[in-house]
Amino acid sequence: GRTVYFPKTVAGYKVSEAINLPANTSIDAEEGAFIDGTGAITGYSSTANGLIYSAGSGLGASLGGGLSAAINKGDKSIDFTSLVVGVVAGDMVCLRNTADKSWAKHRAYYRQGEFAIVKSVLDKTMTLHASAIDSYSDLSTCEVNLVGTTTNYIRNLTIKGNNADLKNYAAIRIQYGRGIVIENVEIDESSSSGIVV
Repeated sequence: GRTVYFPKTVAGYKVSEAINLPANTSIDAEEGAFIDGTGAITGYSSTANGLIYSAGSGLGASLGGGLSAAINKGDKSIDFTSLVVGVVAGDMVCLRNTADKSWAKHRAYYRQGEFAIVKSVLDKTMTLHASAIDSYSDLSTCEVNLVGTTTNYIRNLTIKGNNADLKNYAAIRIQYGRGIVIENVEIDESSSSGIVV
């Protein structure tokens, strides 16, 4: 990954739009450095809704040609209809049900799912580090996807948030993160929810 360094300045770093930090990019600041995000900020979207935002690539295509058997709560082993390629030990996957309202009936996009870490892959079988916390029995709607993640650290930074913001956007938002380190970070003057990982 890459690291962006912010030396301390008297005026700090005034921003007028959200900072989209590329995946696997980190911020290391000199003690006392700050980003001034007060006032009107543009560049927010429904997902990139943090003053500093970073995300992995998210969910990839369904793996192994689909499931050959249901995943039951407590299972660590998943069987597929064809060879599982492009996945190695340590990767993150998402076990999910693509059917609308499969997790809760309140909204269509409330779909059942969970993240897991791959322990090993052998031919058509994937073994997880931990047991599945739910069951996935409908082979027509349940699948496993590789997750593109991001690893970031943000250190020694003060963020002066957008206190005029009425939408409650976070000061820092990281999606599909792994190994995230946020150290010695202070958030001032913000109406937001702070840090969302």
